[in-house]
Amino acid sequence: MKFDRAGIVKEYETSFLLEPTKLSKIVDIIKEHSKRLDEKSYITFYVEREDNFFYETKVLDEVLSDDNIQGKSIKRFSINLVEEEKDETIVEIDFCVSRDIKVQFNIAYKNRDWCLVLADELDNQIGRTLKKGYLASFPLEKYDILLLPVLFTALLLGLFLFSSYYEKTTNNFDLSNMTLEDKIDHILNLQMKEKSYLIKIFPMMLLGVLTAMIITLMKPLSKISNIINRSIFYWGDVVADYDRTVALLSKIKWVILFGFIISILAGILVKYL
Repeated sequence: MKFDRAGIVKEYETSFLLEPTKLSKIVDIIKEHSKRLDEKSYITFYVEREDNFFYETKVLDEVLSDDNIQGKSIKRFSINLVEEEKDETIVEIDFCVSRDIKVQFNIAYKNRDWCLVLADELDNQIGRTLKKGYLASFPLEKYDILLLPVLFTALLLGLFLFSSYYEKTTNNFDLSNMTLEDKIDHILNLQMKEKSYLIKIFPMMLLGVLTAMIITLMKPLSKISNIINRSIFYWGDVVADYDRTVALLSKIKWVILFGFIISILAGILVKYL
């Protein structure tokens, strides 16, 4: 079957980490395949920044020399293979940090086999720029609302366990064998324990309400998701900023793991000592 023009489109929702070496490899693949075209062509690069400034260039090093600093960081970057005579785009690869579709490429040419072979190589190379791991593709920001029922359940469980302990400590007495004086002392102790119980319950409930407000207003899972799943153009000042974030997340991970292990060991020691 003969086509006037055939093509392929592919989209990726996973966040990316686009490094200069991987970017150069993608450009080299396009250059190599452009040599097999019947028409003359050229490659251009399009950049949009956070400060709404944009520019186009035919020199990749000009893009990689961009300072990419906070407030002027790159938010969109496109690679375009253009047919020289008709000024028609044959290949477009678009990386964008601010939309759900993080990476997208479009290939359109009269030779279907040429399109499919190039698409296969680009798919493989673009896949190497995507962030790996379970959290990189898990939509944490959609689960903030689930923290509230989890918190409510935990609060109810805590109140139940505390109430059970209180009931166990107050009812484990045989009043028939007590003297009048002991009974009076026991009643006074119960009243004191009841007041103590209420004093302990109130901060627990207040903490639950405050935590619920923090979850509702701050949306912690969304913030964590934004940090973990942030797409990165890995050159300029962004490199140092991203490396610091990765190091901080690693430390937080180990602190949480260490705290979890300590809490388990403490529970075992309390139970058996």
